[in-house]
Amino acid sequence: MIKKLTLIFTICLMSILSAQAQSKHESVLKLINLMQQDAMVDKMFEGMSSSFSTQLQSQAKDSTAQVKAKAMMDAMFGSIKGITKKLINEDMVALYEKYFTEADIQSYIRFYQSPSGKKMITVMPDMQKDIMNIMMTKYIPELKTRMEKKEKELKEAEKK
Repeated sequence: MIKKLTLIFTICLMSILSAQAQSKHESVLKLINLMQQDAMVDKMFEGMSSSFSTQLQSQAKDSTAQVKAKAMMDAMFGSIKGITKKLINEDMVALYEKYFTEADIQSYIRFYQSPSGKKMITVMPDMQKDIMNIMMTKYIPELKTRMEKKEKELKEAEKK
C-alpha cells in the first residue's frame, strides 16, 4: 500500500513539475517574442551585411571578383543568421529558464507589454546603431592609436 501511494505521489509530482516547466518554457518563448529578438537580429545583419559587402566589393579587383565576394558574404551572413536564430530560439530559451524564475519572466513580459517596454523595443535598434557608430568613430580610432603605439614600443624594446 505504501509503495502504491509513493508511486502515485511521485507520478503526480512529476506531472506537476512537467506542467510548470512547460508553462515556464512557453512564458520564455512569449518573452523572447515580445522582445522581438528575431527582428533585432535581422536588422543588425542587414546593416552589417551591406557594410561588409560594400567594403569587400571595393577591394575586389574586377567584376567577377565582386560577384564572388557578394556571393560569399551572402552565404556567410545566411549561415550566421540561421545559427543566431537557433541560438535565440533554443539556447537563449534554456538560459532564461535556467537563470530566471517564472515570476521574473512574467514581470519581464508585463514590462515589454507596457508602453515603456514597447518603446524600448522600438528604439533599441537605433540605439544599437548609434552605439556602433560611436564606437567606430570615437573609440576604435583611439584603440588603433594605442595599439600602434604599443607595437612601436615593443619593436623598440626588441632592438635593445
